[in-house]
Amino acid sequence: NQILDDIFLPVAEQFKPDFIIFSSGFDSHHLDPLGGLKITADYFGEILSKFQDIQPKIVCTLEGGYNLEWMGKCIVSQLAKMTSNKIKTEDSSSENKNVEKVIKDIKNEIKDYWEL
Repeated sequence: NQILDDIFLPVAEQFKPDFIIFSSGFDSHHLDPLGGLKITADYFGEILSKFQDIQPKIVCTLEGGYNLEWMGKCIVSQLAKMTSNKIKTEDSSSENKNVEKVIKDIKNEIKDYWEL
């Protein structure tokens, strides 16, 4: 959540896109055998919703995901947000302890291009 709010959303706001192509890589779900990130099914919908606030014209593509049970729930989470429906999955994940350092490193790398 923090990296989205501190990096991705401010950059998207500054860029002012005419539309957004959202590549839905559900292999970043915390139970995916290949991804290794800590994203929950509900949070995929939240990510989409936050970008809709910047630009409501969004196209989603399915990129990947290898846990078929949770991939379906991730897709439903995004579709629910796109259609203003509310759903909630029984899904939780622990926080990434390295997020502060990652955010600092990213900000340092892109400071010449974006105001963060």
